[in-house]
Amino acid sequence: MHFFWHYHLHRIDRDFSPDFWLYELAVWLHTLGRSLIAIFIPILLLQVGYELGEVIFFYLIYNLIDIPLSFLARYLVCKIGARWVVILGKIWSIGFFVLLALITSNSWPLLMLLALIGAFYDTFYWIGHRFLFIKSTGGASDVGTKTGVLYAVQRFA
Repeated sequence: MHFFWHYHLHRIDRDFSPDFWLYELAVWLHTLGRSLIAIFIPILLLQVGYELGEVIFFYLIYNLIDIPLSFLARYLVCKIGARWVVILGKIWSIGFFVLLALITSNSWPLLMLLALIGAFYDTFYWIGHRFLFIKSTGGASDVGTKTGVLYAVQRFA
């Protein structure tokens, strides 16, 4: 009986709404799928004919573009809403895969465009994702604990 009461006193799921768990399941599946694909992007670029330095430069450009886009994504979240920003991120993701399929060897403009589109996807999806997380947790009370659980769940996934 002690275990029964201990379980009900310390249940972590009672702090989160059902929307949070549905939301997190979608994010887990998305993160898993994108992680499996992201492993093979450098391999694909190397097989197409790019040198290792060029692949590293691609990721450098990708990250340099990613950082300033965070401000644009936050502005858009305030103007059009987090759901629309996530949808825009998904559209950029589709464009990223279309361009990845078209990439050829020694095509620097395509490689830089791929980095740009990938940065738009990454920033828009994840910034919108954070705003939706705050909304799905039910408010600002105890956001620190809920954010810690979110990061633990994502790292575990």
